[in-house]
Amino acid sequence: MVSVTASVTSFAGQGTTDLRSLTFNNTSSSAGLILYSSPVSGSTVTYTISVKSADSDRSVGNNGLQVFGTITKTAVASGADLVAYSGFSDNTNYFQQPYSSDLDFGTGDFSVQLWHNHAGAFNDTTYFAARVDGGVGNAWQVGAADSDSSYLWVINGVICARTSSYAINTSSWSHLVYVRRNGITEIWVNGVQKATSTNSSSALNVDYSNSSLQVPVKTACGDGADNIALLRISATAPTAADIKKDYEDEKVLFQENAKAVLAGTSDEITALAYDDSHDELLAGTSQYTSVFRGLRRVEAIAGSATAISASNGLRVIED
Repeated sequence: MVSVTASVTSFAGQGTTDLRSLTFNNTSSSAGLILYSSPVSGSTVTYTISVKSADSDRSVGNNGLQVFGTITKTAVASGADLVAYSGFSDNTNYFQQPYSSDLDFGTGDFSVQLWHNHAGAFNDTTYFAARVDGGVGNAWQVGAADSDSSYLWVINGVICARTSSYAINTSSWSHLVYVRRNGITEIWVNGVQKATSTNSSSALNVDYSNSSLQVPVKTACGDGADNIALLRISATAPTAADIKKDYEDEKVLFQENAKAVLAGTSDEITALAYDDSHDELLAGTSQYTSVFRGLRRVEAIAGSATAISASNGLRVIED
């Protein structure tokens, strides 16, 4: 997928059949797509174009997920800034990202993190996310089974790690982390490791040139795969300390009225300061100074900020 960040982005064809995907944020009434070619004399060039809405990728990869059908976004708690995705259904409502080499982890480490909320038992195998290859089988998939256990599969539906005694069928939010580290698969729930496996499939190569990422998997996602938030995938295996910190830092965002973004409508930072005695980050814009403790915004001070000083709870904000 090519992310358009300039006024004009172009790329050359690569053969008689050339499939390309672009993601762009249309903020201009004059935005458009221009197709041109220099075919050999006597030949014909045919373009087939499909346009779909996409949900933003907020990582440095900037590689959004295409929206198929209708996906619902709802606050994770009353008055909270953070939203969760739901309304998934089999073959109808789901996200998909076309093949990306960023997800070619080979036999190396990788991890998948997400928050999930599901009331009641899972009635069947449910996939939260997977890298899908129609000709070979899923390279990897994460989800839950009818025993209410969480699992990580690597290659062709072989369960490589599965929680055996920790049910996730509660109506509260759970932080789920799936890891492959040095050929061993692990599952972590709410900052605690709950399963590990050295199944031979755990170390297999997960690179497939025609794989797409699906959230959930469109062929078996109808049962229970709802309320997914903060999904991220990495070509690294986080440490135990990293996983615990992620859980502790993020769980506060699932509380009522939890704020997680800059106050106001401007996202242009004009001033920054950090008060290490109070562990507070102050971020100023032309409208507010937002005060964050960890990931949660705990205060919004009205007025523009061109410079900020903060120490031992004292703040000086210049407009």
